[in-house]
Amino acid sequence: MRINSWLILLTFISLSFWTVACGDDSSDNNNDSSGDSDSDSDSDSDSDSDSDSDSDTDSDSDTDSDSDSDTDSDSDTDTDSDTDTDTDTDTDTDTDTDTDTDTDTDTDTDTDTDTDTDTDTDTDTDTDTEPALDWVTTWVSMQQLVESSNVPPKSLNNATLRQKVLISLGASRFRFEFSNQYGNAALTINGASVALSNGDATLKGSATPITFDGGNEGITIPQGQRVHSDEIDFEAGDLTQLAVTVAFGSTPSNLTGHPGSRTTSYIADGNKVNEANMGSTTNTDHWYYLSSIDAFTEGAAVVVVGDSITDGRGSTTNGNDRWPNILDARLPKVAVLNQAAGGNCVLGSCLGDSLVSRFDRDTFELANVQWVIIFEGINDLAGNSNFNVDSMTSAFATMADKAHAKGLKVFGGTIMPCVGTTTYNCSASDSARKAINEWIRTTDKYDGVIDFDKITQDPGNTSSLSSTIDGGDHLHPSAAGYRIMGEAVDVSFFE
Repeated sequence: MRINSWLILLTFISLSFWTVACGDDSSDNNNDSSGDSDSDSDSDSDSDSDSDSDSDTDSDSDTDSDSDSDTDSDSDTDTDSDTDTDTDTDTDTDTDTDTDTDTDTDTDTDTDTDTDTDTDTDTDTDTDTEPALDWVTTWVSMQQLVESSNVPPKSLNNATLRQKVLISLGASRFRFEFSNQYGNAALTINGASVALSNGDATLKGSATPITFDGGNEGITIPQGQRVHSDEIDFEAGDLTQLAVTVAFGSTPSNLTGHPGSRTTSYIADGNKVNEANMGSTTNTDHWYYLSSIDAFTEGAAVVVVGDSITDGRGSTTNGNDRWPNILDARLPKVAVLNQAAGGNCVLGSCLGDSLVSRFDRDTFELANVQWVIIFEGINDLAGNSNFNVDSMTSAFATMADKAHAKGLKVFGGTIMPCVGTTTYNCSASDSARKAINEWIRTTDKYDGVIDFDKITQDPGNTSSLSSTIDGGDHLHPSAAGYRIMGEAVDVSFFE
């Protein structure tokens, strides 16, 4: 500010000196002032500061010409160039931030709705986690040549046989196997059906035809052969009793079947395969020709090979209360298949084929078997001439090796005590029984042990059955005893 003041003072002195020096010429200049007002316009630099005084539209219209110099103040209106700050209105380009509304392109995150495709993957994983369906044998009976004492009370020639069976696993698709393995002639089936059972000779609902060879109503089974039916659509739940009805033509004199069914079957004259009520029937507690049923379902099977204790001697007829039935009810999605027969032996041909000779058929030829329980030997101990401890344990080891080679797990059941029965001289064989049991408990051939000996023995006399188990003959359990046995089995073996 001081510098400016000095400059103004020096300018004023200079002008004064110049005026004094010029003398009369100044008046001439004044006379010309109207024309040389441009020189005054130099003072417009002041008038620039008079930009405020520009508002003085003095009546000196001459000075209006100075106002032309004020138009220099229009240069101030160049401050309108500040209106270039309208370029700030380019901040309207900020409205280009409406392009931020291109963040609506974030609505391209609708492509996130492509994450719906993730839900697709969810559905895929759902389908991946859906249970795998396969054929699983859901019911079986050990087939043997029927002894003369167990043939039907009425001929099956040109007759209808209705048999009740309790399946383990339900499904909506089934197939059925019929066996003429021990027949001495061909077996003719004229028709067959399946339905839900009322528990007697009548059907619950209508019958569904069982067909053969691509839709045929009947079939002829050569002697020594077995056949599967067509796959049929039929709905049944787990642990459901079915009625399988067969109308026969001619049947061989040597019958194939399972005498120890402990389940009542019904025989009527003629072909009544589709009738809910067959009318007058002849009844028998045996099964004939029906050897197995497969279900197309989720799950797997455990086979129990054994003798009359597994077949259910002493259980309730039509009660389905054998120890394998009790175990079956405890195992979801596992079919317990009872391949036992009364009087059967491990090594010799007692009643039915020996266990060593039937083991492959009764285990490996069933559908989706994953486990085997070997629980047999009491009949060998009673007097089988082929018996000794080493031959018995060797047979068990061989069967276990075969099963392991097929990828199955094998569990051994110890032989139950029987001293006191009049059926066998169990006292003479008790030491051998205990030696075999010790081998079963300690061998590495088995994946686990079901110690039926300890479960069923009398605590005060380990060579005899407990009174809570004994069915009365000191050899076979009662229904209550079978329940104790079935409930004692470790279900974690079958996970």
